[in-house]
Amino acid sequence: MQKPSDIETLYIDFDSFFASVEQQLVPAYRDRPMGVLPLDSPYSGFIAVSREAKALGITRGARLIDVRKEYPGFPAAVARHDVYIGIHHKILQTVGQSLPIHKVWSIDEVECRLMENERANWLGLAVDIRDNLAREVGPYITPSIGFGPNQLLAKIAAEMDKPNGLVCLHPRDLPRALSHVKLPDIPGIGRSMRVRLEQAGINSVQKLMGLSGKQMRALWRSVEGERLWAGLHGYRTEKPQTERRMFGHGRILSPDWRNRAGVRNCAEHHLGNGPERRVRVRAVQSLCLSVRSCAPARTFRRLAGNKASTRAASSLGEYQYPRGRDEHPLCPHNGQSWHLYRAARRLYWR
Repeated sequence: MQKPSDIETLYIDFDSFFASVEQQLVPAYRDRPMGVLPLDSPYSGFIAVSREAKALGITRGARLIDVRKEYPGFPAAVARHDVYIGIHHKILQTVGQSLPIHKVWSIDEVECRLMENERANWLGLAVDIRDNLAREVGPYITPSIGFGPNQLLAKIAAEMDKPNGLVCLHPRDLPRALSHVKLPDIPGIGRSMRVRLEQAGINSVQKLMGLSGKQMRALWRSVEGERLWAGLHGYRTEKPQTERRMFGHGRILSPDWRNRAGVRNCAEHHLGNGPERRVRVRAVQSLCLSVRSCAPARTFRRLAGNKASTRAASSLGEYQYPRGRDEHPLCPHNGQSWHLYRAARRLYWR
């Protein structure tokens, strides 16, 4: 491992991305609390809320019906993922005018690497990127920008002063600069890991930074602990690349969708809209849908989605599921998966 003596990474994390895009595109949402829902149902939980909503204590996951009890008429937009992807590509193009994109971590997180002659002018680079984004993409889609000696510290820096923040974690300032960061704000420390750390007497970043790499490896029970130790101490670390073999997505039906029409609509959404975006860029071998229910045994009919799903699905007929089971796969009687490969090829690889 090599420990840089200067900043080498720029990390951009966009603020409340889905909500900010809606505020940019819909003037009625600007400068006011609002949220974005995954589907048009008052029982849905927000997948994003604006910074104005966060100031009221409304968080992602809050249900619209609960929020409107306290804030009647609270504005909510239904997610438009194709629009967000279009904005994402425009962002990449705009950032690329200032620096080459090293890696896209998600739809709202981007990493760039700094050349040696660019590091001293980190502030000018950040201002240039921010001005270009405001002009080309829109002033309501704001970036929080972080600089650091590696990806981990640059990401932490980007999240330290949200929204619209700008923080530089230089190696000479470590570990002092992390003293006020909370454990949950460090990537790789989830709820279960926090419990394990607390049981070991580690309840602050200062105590975490005082551990050795081998101690963190023992706490994590894997090499990830030692890799996190190296990242927090400024070392440049690279995770081995993994190949993604499966895409999955689940949804708990809201009460107003817990009927035959609602189940059908949800199935069409999952089998049409979700996989459709993925199979355009990945070689998909099969698509299948399963339904879990704690209800008594009842008759289920085939739920045909749109496009590839409707074209490919053979009739499942009716099937009486036995009582006592709480997981009911939506597949033929012989237990085989509902394969959609041929229709997907015809539809997406023309």
